[in-house]
Amino acid sequence: MHGLGTSFTVRVKTTQAAGDMELPDAVLVAVKAHDLASIAQPLGTLAKRGATIVTMQNGVPFWFFENFGGRLAGRHLQSVDPEGNIAKAIDISAIVCCVVSAGARIPQPGMVERMGNAAYALGEPTGEPTERLEQLRAALASAGLEVTTDSDIRAAVWHKLIGNVAVNPVSTLARATAAQMADDPGIADLLREIMREQIAVGRALGFSRADDVEARIQRTRTYGDQHTSMLQDFEAGRPLELDPIVGAAVEIAGMLGVPVPVTRHVYALTKVLARGMAAQRREG
Repeated sequence: MHGLGTSFTVRVKTTQAAGDMELPDAVLVAVKAHDLASIAQPLGTLAKRGATIVTMQNGVPFWFFENFGGRLAGRHLQSVDPEGNIAKAIDISAIVCCVVSAGARIPQPGMVERMGNAAYALGEPTGEPTERLEQLRAALASAGLEVTTDSDIRAAVWHKLIGNVAVNPVSTLARATAAQMADDPGIADLLREIMREQIAVGRALGFSRADDVEARIQRTRTYGDQHTSMLQDFEAGRPLELDPIVGAAVEIAGMLGVPVPVTRHVYALTKVLARGMAAQRREG
C-alpha cells in the first residue's frame, strides 16, 4: 500500500478454498459485485459456521429489500442476483454492510495505491446497534481506518449510489477523469440530471437525507485526474460493474414508477460497450 505520503507492506496468508482456513470472526468481501455469485457458496458455509459476512461492494446489495418493509419488501433484483443464488447461499442474518468511500487503484498485482481520503460506514440491515457491529468498527478503527456506524445503512448505500450511477458510466463512455467531467459544461449537466433522477428514486424509497447536487459536482472536481473504478476496469479490459450499480438503479426506478430517462439512456449506451468488451474477451 502506498500513496498520500505513506507506504507499508502487509504479508497475508492466502487460500483458494474457504474450507482450508480457520473460522474467521468476519469476512470482508471486497470482490466486484458481479463476482459475488462465484463465491457465494463458500461464504454461505462460513456464515453458517458463525462468521459475519461484511459486504463492501459498489451498487445495490443483493439483500437490499429483505426486511425492508413496504411494497418492495422481499423483492428480488434481477440486475444484482439474476438466479437468486447469492440470496439462497448467504442468510441476511450473517450480513453487516460496509459502505466504502475511497479513491484507490491497483497499478500491479499485490500493490494498492491510495489516491484520496477513505471512509467506511458500517451498519446492520436491521438498523440495530449490535455488539458485533461495534466490535467490527473497533477492530477496523484500531488499524487506522476512519470508521463510523450508521443506523440506516440502506440510506447510506443509496447516498453513495446517487454519485456512482452518474460518474461511473459517464466517465467510462467519455474516457474522462473526475475533473474533466466536472469542468465540461455538457458532461456536468448530464451528471446533474442523473443525480437528480436518483435522488427522486431515493425519496420514493423513503430516504430523506439531504443531498446537494452542486456540492457533488464540486467534490468530483477535487478528485482531479482520478479515474472511476468503472473506467479503470474498462482500461484494463475487465468486466464492468454496471448492472449492480446502474442496472439496479434503473430496475428499482421501474418498480416504483419513477421516470429516469437519462439514467436509462446512459445505461443502454454503457451496456452496449460492456457487451462488446465481453465479446472481445471471449475471442481472446
